[in-house]
Amino acid sequence: MRQTALHALHFMQPAPSSLVFFLHGNGGDLSTWTTGTGFHRRVNYDLFIVDYRGYGLSTGRIESEAQLHAARAYPLVPRFVLKYPLRTDTVIGEVKSPILLVGGTHDDIIPIEDSLQLMRLAKSPIELLRIEGAGHNNIHEFPTYLDGLATRLNQVAGH
Repeated sequence: MRQTALHALHFMQPAPSSLVFFLHGNGGDLSTWTTGTGFHRRVNYDLFIVDYRGYGLSTGRIESEAQLHAARAYPLVPRFVLKYPLRTDTVIGEVKSPILLVGGTHDDIIPIEDSLQLMRLAKSPIELLRIEGAGHNNIHEFPTYLDGLATRLNQVAGH
């Protein structure tokens, strides 16, 4: 059996409030996703970020990347074929901690309506940070995203 090595980076603060475990999108790798470290330093959180198998310096491979895109990208593919359907809607009711959903109003990959549906299914406290005008790949460029996330992280840390 071949070993898989995952490449990760841990940006540490001298006395962090807590840690953000960040899973980047499927485009790019650690060399492109570590541009936001200044934000985590500003809110005094450690940042742990990992490359998926086959991305950046991580070895191995995802068996079927297309399966990660589920029914929205491939509506004609039968659901039983999908190996990783990522059915958040079936598990969100089991989450016991507070939930923060973040969505851009112009996201054509994961529409804001998906977040609204999840809010109806959640049993624990849930809020939606709605970023007006943001798309799927540029949400991190909006000050309302960074300010809203900083506010939420400070609340969690008790500040």
